[in-house]
Amino acid sequence: MKFIESAKFPFSNISAASAVKKGSGRPPHWEMIFWWTRKPLISARAVIAGCLLPEDTDPDEFLYKIGIRKSKSKNKKYDQSPHGVEPAYKFNGVKLLDPFVGFGSIPLEALRLGLDATAIELIPSAYVFLKGCSEIPKVWKRAG
Repeated sequence: MKFIESAKFPFSNISAASAVKKGSGRPPHWEMIFWWTRKPLISARAVIAGCLLPEDTDPDEFLYKIGIRKSKSKNKKYDQSPHGVEPAYKFNGVKLLDPFVGFGSIPLEALRLGLDATAIELIPSAYVFLKGCSEIPKVWKRAG
């Protein structure tokens, strides 16, 4: 059994953090294209990590490592900034397929977690946007 299937998975904490991210806390590039099924990045990150971690994962440690909490304490506020949150979990070598990628929340967070992500999208504007968001930062990082 995986962590996401256990009773300890912190659904309410992830929902609260996702509601904040879905509101006015979105990155500016999200406004370039409106996507009806767009998921907050924090929820995509939590679901992917929850599906890969074992059942006995500590929920407080999990919330800290995926970037929802600034510290391991239950009494700290959520991290409101989507920028600079680097999850401590790295699942190098794990492969993920998203056959209906849309805006790309799942493959973007999969890449951030170190997974080998394959994304398929038939809508040209969504494809170009995802390609730009996932490949251009890598080029800038190498150049800088």
